[in-house]
Amino acid sequence: MALFQSSTGSILSPFAPAARTTMRSHAALRSIAACMLCSITAAMIPPAAPALEDGQKFKDWSGRCETLKGVDGERCYIFQRLVTKKDGDYLPVLHVLVGYITADGKPGLFATVPLGVSLPQGLQISVDGGEAVSFGYSHCNNQGCLGALALSDQLIAEMKAGKQALITVHSGSQQPVSITVSLSGFTAGFNALR
Repeated sequence: MALFQSSTGSILSPFAPAARTTMRSHAALRSIAACMLCSITAAMIPPAAPALEDGQKFKDWSGRCETLKGVDGERCYIFQRLVTKKDGDYLPVLHVLVGYITADGKPGLFATVPLGVSLPQGLQISVDGGEAVSFGYSHCNNQGCLGALALSDQLIAEMKAGKQALITVHSGSQQPVSITVSLSGFTAGFNALR
């Protein structure tokens, strides 16, 4: 039996061309079998739960979907808007939203508070009296000052298990002002975001 050396430097038997054809046939059959298995498996997996619907309620949280400037596609988030009544008018105290709305696709918390807060001290959030996490303001406009926080897995877990969060800001006179945010419905709302 003669041996031949191919241009690739490997040593082949005289049966190599037939072996290659057989190997290709087996590879093609394996590919077809794999595709069939994937199709069967996909048919057995139940469809994903429906995504959050605009206006959907989750106890104390509401859902909203919209197209955001600078971000591709529609993004959904859950939010609470807290107000106080003064002289017959309702004044905003805090608008807090949580969602996957940034371009990197990671979850974030965004808190808008009225103008007049002390910016250098930033904000803090704590859950059920736990350790506070500090975060800063990104900007202010005529609607208030916005603080943004990338949510860690740990903070998300605390919020899902918690009853209330405290968001603390500092007034223009440097006094801390804590605002209570209910976490009732947070877990269901957050889970609906994915």
